Amino acid sequence: AQARAAATRARTPQRIRIRRVGTMSVDQDNEALIKTRITRVVRERTGLHERLAAPIADEVFDGLCQTFGGERVYFVRSKAARDAAVRAEFDGHNFAAVMRRHNISRATLYRIIGRRSAG
Repeated sequence: AQARAAATRARTPQRIRIRRVGTMSVDQDNEALIKTRITRVVRERTGLHERLAAPIADEVFDGLCQTFGGERVYFVRSKAARDAAVRAEFDGHNFAAVMRRHNISRATLYRIIGRRSAG
């Protein structure tokens, strides 16, 4: 067993060593999390049952891996949608709850609610 492990380590470059957390690797955990989130989006946007949405999510994930594999990709969130949600939820007193829910700073909250009166 030790010889097999040594041979595996010899073939595995140091930079792609996979850390284990529980029974799944971190990469497997991330893959499962991303597929779950894509499945949720497919279900919410199309109304499909999870049984039908999951295979679509798997294909989307595989396509993204083929297209962007090895690259760092940043998905920009819609600030307009976030700002509208913040304005709708903010009642003038619930600063902490709105900032926590939308992961924004107090300065960003003030800037968003300041736009309401300007717009």
